[in-house]
Amino acid sequence: MKTPLIALALALAALLAACGQSGAPAGELPENPAADAGPFELDRSLLAVERSFPDYFLAHKEYFAPHVSRVGKTPVWLLRNLGGWAANSIVIEGPEGLVVYDTGVNRAHGRLLAKAIANLSDKPIAAIVYSHHHVDHVSGTDQLVDPARAASGELPIYAWHNFPAEYRDENEVVGPIMGLRAMYMFGAALPAEENVHQGCCGRQFVGGSRGYVPPNRLVEADGRFSAGGVDFELFHTGGEAASEIGLYLPAHRVVLLGDELYPALANLYTIRGAKFRDAQKWAAAGRKALAFDVEYLLGTHLPGPIVGREAITAVVETHGDAILYLHDQAVRFMLKGETPDQLSARFQALPPFLDRDPYTRAMYGTPQYNAAQQFVGYLGVHEGDATQFRRTAPAERGRRLVDLMGGRDRVLRKAQAALAEGDPQWCAELTTLALRRDPADEDARLLKAAALRTLGYAETNPQWRNWYLTGAGELDGSIDPEDLAKTISDIARGSDLPIPVLLDAMRYRVAAERIGDRRLQVAFVLTDSGEAYLLTLRNAVLHRDDVPPAEALAGADATLTLETDKLRKVLLGEADLRWALLTGGAELSGDSDALRDFFGALERGIPAVGFHSQ
Repeated sequence: MKTPLIALALALAALLAACGQSGAPAGELPENPAADAGPFELDRSLLAVERSFPDYFLAHKEYFAPHVSRVGKTPVWLLRNLGGWAANSIVIEGPEGLVVYDTGVNRAHGRLLAKAIANLSDKPIAAIVYSHHHVDHVSGTDQLVDPARAASGELPIYAWHNFPAEYRDENEVVGPIMGLRAMYMFGAALPAEENVHQGCCGRQFVGGSRGYVPPNRLVEADGRFSAGGVDFELFHTGGEAASEIGLYLPAHRVVLLGDELYPALANLYTIRGAKFRDAQKWAAAGRKALAFDVEYLLGTHLPGPIVGREAITAVVETHGDAILYLHDQAVRFMLKGETPDQLSARFQALPPFLDRDPYTRAMYGTPQYNAAQQFVGYLGVHEGDATQFRRTAPAERGRRLVDLMGGRDRVLRKAQAALAEGDPQWCAELTTLALRRDPADEDARLLKAAALRTLGYAETNPQWRNWYLTGAGELDGSIDPEDLAKTISDIARGSDLPIPVLLDAMRYRVAAERIGDRRLQVAFVLTDSGEAYLLTLRNAVLHRDDVPPAEALAGADATLTLETDKLRKVLLGEADLRWALLTGGAELSGDSDALRDFFGALERGIPAVGFHSQ
């Protein structure tokens, strides 16, 4: 038997239903199904987004104006962002010669550095020190010195012992996709009027050819050395990069700290991609400067020296504490089961007591991604929900969700309404679903482009801003992903990468579906160097032997004998095998079909990627 109260509630519900009302919150009108019927019509007036710049974005850019300056009365010179290239070089003048700490972003940057150094001193470069393995710090070397001097050992180039492996793994294994992502992150394809700069460093990161010369003095432990008549203490920091090293000049009370300190929040996660960065090591790296009697602290991205021990201590401690705060608090909530998305939502900003302008401002790293990266670094990709084990494929998930929400036209109407009402984020999320369903949907692409452009112009963080605006260009066609891929290819072709590195990169181009379990062996013999390489394709995995036994070499299915330069052109995609054989200087022995099938199993070129519609 129903109680009077329940009977009254049921009667009221029936009355509301009869009147066409629902239990929606006060102030919200029920949706009108008729308004959501019919084909979607794009409101093109929403696509014209007015360019704007947050005040702090413009003010922060002034830190990176190109400049050459002396550090106090010391023989140390800071060459800051010459040509707008986004890295510093530091020159120490000794009685017997110069020591150069980092050599620039590329050869063009290296030439500017060489000219500036010649204006400072006519003394020769006595040594080079690489602060770490990132390409923006080591790629102008052959414009400063003769590589033959380094190859012979006459000119020492110092680096930490893990530098070669770190350089290979980060710059070459995933170099192509990291390069493409870097073009988005650094705004390399954006027009000048977008006022592009990098919150850590300067304006330009991407472009030009590399003049990298490998180090020949790999250091195993902290210690002292002399070069150019100057005494140095070299110490490993290993925070921002595993190969990072600093220098202390005891006679001048100067510490050089590489990339361990920015005029911005540390990027524990960089959106271009990088190996997991250890927050605890990075926080400790800055404090290593305080172990010395330091008066001047310089960095390869700092706009100028921090002067005085008290100021240095305050900056280093706050910068390190900001890193540890995000690490420790992220771990705290990870232990409660929070996922990367939840961590990003929780850590939208640092607390006010950690705000030290500019050293903890979110102009490079961001609290959101720094916190979320701790989950990925410690726990990996599985968030804990078993539903994730066999997820619905993105395209199928997009199709189903769009259908569930009433179809493509209804979803785009809702997205357009969100954009018109000042919610570009929701517009971008809804159009992303539509593009998963159909990446070529022009209306969805244009709406999402407008949403990203709106978000970008409101964004203070330069890297996020660059990515928003480049993504918008990708979607509306003003930026062609094919052009970006070509730029990365041109950079690779302009670099004198060693043959073993190029051969190793072939591993990541094996199309397993083409070759299956077939076994092939191909040998390359270089006529000018006498070197020989044996490549074995087995179980769709490519193995390389740099010193193959004579009997193994003789047993290859096919052998290509040619000059080093010809092989490099073939491996970089500048020429094909037919060119190598027809132009002379190349000889094929063995099974020509095996050689054809070997190269046929490899994908060619750097693919264009549409990050915002795939």
